[in-house]
Amino acid sequence: EGKRFRFRLLAADGQELFLSEAFDDPKAAGAAIKALQEAGLDGLASRQGGDVILSIDGAAIARFDAARHDAVAEALRTLEG
Repeated sequence: EGKRFRFRLLAADGQELFLSEAFDDPKAAGAAIKALQEAGLDGLASRQGGDVILSIDGAAIARFDAARHDAVAEALRTLEG
């Protein structure tokens, strides 16, 4: 079976905030990271129950508990800087 690629978003203290969905190649994972940096959390996020789903062009790239929203937003701001 071919390799799949994921990325993790970590808080400043090293806590994992989310693990992305699997991508077929590293360039697709990199493009998702770039989209997160450019659009920011609210540009890609939607709520579904108690979860936040990050999507690009209708495809989910990550999911995390809504209670982590502020921590995810902060971590993404540090990536933008």
